[in-house]
Amino acid sequence: MSCLVPELALVYSAAASWPTWWQVVTGFALFLAVASVIGGALTYLAVVRPVLRATEMGIEDADVVVMRCRSATLLAWSGLALVGAAYFQLASGVTRADGATSFAEALAPAQMWHFLARPAKAGSWMSSGALILGRTDFSSWWPCYWPRCSFLASGTVSIR
Repeated sequence: MSCLVPELALVYSAAASWPTWWQVVTGFALFLAVASVIGGALTYLAVVRPVLRATEMGIEDADVVVMRCRSATLLAWSGLALVGAAYFQLASGVTRADGATSFAEALAPAQMWHFLARPAKAGSWMSSGALILGRTDFSSWWPCYWPRCSFLASGTVSIR
């Protein structure tokens, strides 16, 4: 444990690099879109649907149709927002992976496809595009927004 303290001091003494505006905006947009899809679906399943199915509450059929239509519209717009936010997040990943590409250039579908279809580097078992597509957790996002703790995801701290 005593070996860990000097390494942590070196990590904390490094200058913090803050993310660019497009990294923050795309990360925030994706978070809000995922939250709206999950929250909307859970609210509908836990609250709205049971109320609409209860016949003893005296809700008129016209009101049921209106509530179902409004809920479907809300969930559809949330899904479209999720697709759009994921597109911008993928463009952000393309920009971060390739230092020569700007964010505006990374928005082009051809540039994204070039990044995703690029073969793996020598000695790597998987391409960076496949890693971006296969990412299923949020562990690679939070170091971008909390620069002082990026050493936790980068693996530079080793316990001997």
